[in-house]
Amino acid sequence: MATCVGDAWIEAGAPDGKASSVDIVRIKAEDLREAQRTASRIRADARASDRDVAVFLDVESHTAVDARTAWSELDSFCSDEPTSVRYVGTEAGLLGLISDITAAGVADGVTILRLGRSEDAMKGTG
Repeated sequence: MATCVGDAWIEAGAPDGKASSVDIVRIKAEDLREAQRTASRIRADARASDRDVAVFLDVESHTAVDARTAWSELDSFCSDEPTSVRYVGTEAGLLGLISDITAAGVADGVTILRLGRSEDAMKGTG
């Protein structure tokens, strides 16, 4: 897990709290297959130039207590087409997707982009 501080990424739990020498690259993809192809190309380019890279996939997300509620809520405030992989369902399902993405080597991590009404985002809900 990493967090962004200014322009540097710091690995959570790093004992010295110093910025990582790994370049973080965020990608968007229509689906996991496209994400895996893009990540593989980025990693190959990084290896060719002797750099360390971690690829983070943008995942648009809206969660609720159950999937039906999540979809109903999303339909009430969002008609936009996805700009990257989109997950709508429960928090447990989102955690499962993240686990699958990293276990399958699709990406090294994800950036969760919350879908929601602006007032929900301000309250930390939705």
